[in-house]
Amino acid sequence: MGCECSKKEIVKEQIFKEEANTNRSINSRNSKNINNNNFLISDNTLDSNFSKDIKKKNNSFQNTNLAYQLFECINKIRINPMSIIEKIEMCKSKIIEKDNKILFDCGNNVYSLLNKGKKAFDDCIKYLSTQISLEPIELNNDLKININTENEVEKEYYYSLEFIEKILKQKFESIKNEYDILGFHYDICSNNTEISSILQIVDDDIECNYTRRKNILNRNVKYVGISFVNIKDNIICYYLLFGNKKKI
Repeated sequence: MGCECSKKEIVKEQIFKEEANTNRSINSRNSKNINNNNFLISDNTLDSNFSKDIKKKNNSFQNTNLAYQLFECINKIRINPMSIIEKIEMCKSKIIEKDNKILFDCGNNVYSLLNKGKKAFDDCIKYLSTQISLEPIELNNDLKININTENEVEKEYYYSLEFIEKILKQKFESIKNEYDILGFHYDICSNNTEISSILQIVDDDIECNYTRRKNILNRNVKYVGISFVNIKDNIICYYLLFGNKKKI
């Protein structure tokens, strides 16, 4: 038993490059529950062993400190959803239009392609204003996606349907006896983890599935594993896998 994904379940938006590095925060417009363990696929106290290894594991593709920064941003949203509202309001000023596209200026010449623009930000603010505090989740190394970047491949491969299917199947097989997988999503954004967490929670999704928001604000989830790959200078693909340990 593994995770099966179809092209309808993961939709890769066009990533276009002009004079400035331009990228899209990927959403799954047709995200569905997969029968195997209700795997939710979308286009966010520490584990003691992980915390001890923070300074030991650091290379150009797997910077543990960056993963930890994103983890902290996600817990801040969980613990106090209203705390991020002011930042989301401020972020609306970074929305621009160029060549008939709505973009979010992430800084450092990185732009994320949006679907709904300011309306999605306004809707998210309204949503968060009604949410209650949730328990923080723990960063869990068992749920971290193992990404082999030793073989030289095109960076686009790391957010392709083929790659996502492969890494999810491998991870599911390795932990299925110990963990229930409650959700997964990935995001292409800048190396600013606060901006990434904001765009994940806003989840600018045409069909309003909001699966990334649902993953981050899932009251039942206990653990998250975070990995990422450098796609280009200042452009990162983040992978977040959410789950709980199985009851024995």
